[in-house]
Amino acid sequence: MQTRQKILDAAARVFAARGFNSTSLNDIATAASMKSGSLYFHFESKDVLISEVLREGVVRSLSIVKEAVDALGDRSSARARICAAIAAHVGALSSLASYAAAVLRIVEEVSPELRASFRSNNRQYAEYWNDLVARAQQEGAFVSPADPRHIRRVLFGAMNATMVNQGQAAAEDESARLVARLFGLAD
Repeated sequence: MQTRQKILDAAARVFAARGFNSTSLNDIATAASMKSGSLYFHFESKDVLISEVLREGVVRSLSIVKEAVDALGDRSSARARICAAIAAHVGALSSLASYAAAVLRIVEEVSPELRASFRSNNRQYAEYWNDLVARAQQEGAFVSPADPRHIRRVLFGAMNATMVNQGQAAAEDESARLVARLFGLAD
């Protein structure tokens, strides 16, 4: 399992830096300090590997956000829950920087089938956020009566624009507070 994760992490870094079309399996093998043939033991093709990189970024982001929200407990306010989710998403952008950058860089370069698969995986994350936004609206945390999906897309635009370098916790915290303040969720 460690080798598989090492390959995914290397692939995310290389795809983020070079894009999908300019990256070969040899480039990924080199970044993972392996021989090209060894990649085929874990991934049967470049498409399977990129599909897994795209899926991994979404799954890990959702896990990070859910963990932060769940840590507040069931009695927490919707405002507190969405603020925790914002902070966790911004933190995930940093801790999973290569995955986030890979998604942003390559999602339009991959085949329509891979894009559809990514969108399917991403739907669960979007639906989780749609629910957070809808609950915050019901509680009055958002004054806009707009469709929660629209608010989520605007919120994602703001959060994703804050991408900071990995390990800069102070910048992550400030970015998360800024996004929450912009949406009237925090002082």
